[in-house]
Amino acid sequence: MAQTLMIVDDDPQLMRVLSMFFDLEGYHVIQARHGREALDMLQEYSPDIILLDLMMPEVGGDEVIRQIRANRKLRHVPVIIFTAAETREEELTAAGASSFIAKPFSLNGLLDTVQEAIRTASPAG
Repeated sequence: MAQTLMIVDDDPQLMRVLSMFFDLEGYHVIQARHGREALDMLQEYSPDIILLDLMMPEVGGDEVIRQIRANRKLRHVPVIIFTAAETREEELTAAGASSFIAKPFSLNGLLDTVQEAIRTASPAG
């Protein structure tokens, strides 16, 4: 069964590229255009991993990750932050990010990061 990857980003072109790429890599991809939509979708879906942009309208990535880490059902899900923001990786890790990727990034590098995060994720509990 394919692993479910949630992509949360407000850039439609990047969302299309990432969705097509990860679909071709065998992932089941679900998309959210902003943080509020992601939080709403996470009430129904429990993805295996989340790719999350930090800078989005309505609800930013920092608030999304805070709510994910506060949720018993989702707190184990790896969250990879990808952003163009000038943010220090240590701050994101302290906030609960599993990993950090700066934009622009290579798709293969992102795939490696996703695979490693899933491989090392702790089971739900």
